[in-house]
Amino acid sequence: MNRVKGPKLKESRHFTTHTERHSIDFFEGPSLEALGRRLSLTRRVYGLAQKDFCAKAGLPTNTYNQYEKGKKRPTIENAIALCEHYDLTLDWIYRGVTTGLRFGIADAIKSLRASTELID
Repeated sequence: MNRVKGPKLKESRHFTTHTERHSIDFFEGPSLEALGRRLSLTRRVYGLAQKDFCAKAGLPTNTYNQYEKGKKRPTIENAIALCEHYDLTLDWIYRGVTTGLRFGIADAIKSLRASTELID
């Protein structure tokens, strides 16, 4: 089976400022730290404490806390539970890709993300 190769994004990205580099590295990619920051950001977009965010998705708070701290990667089952309850995508959770998110969620994430980068 022939697969179409996608663009080589890492080679085509040229960073001109520290802020731009921070923007890409801080929330994107498969690292546990970036994944944790995305989950925290998503929870804050919904305006929920960890306890409430977890309860609505049926996840144990202590398990979810490890995800946000970047200590553990969510199981596929737990990631799907988050997707179903909060209109997220696995691409957003695991890779930081916002293209499949509902516009309202993606826009809120973008806004909060920008303000978070200014603080950090």
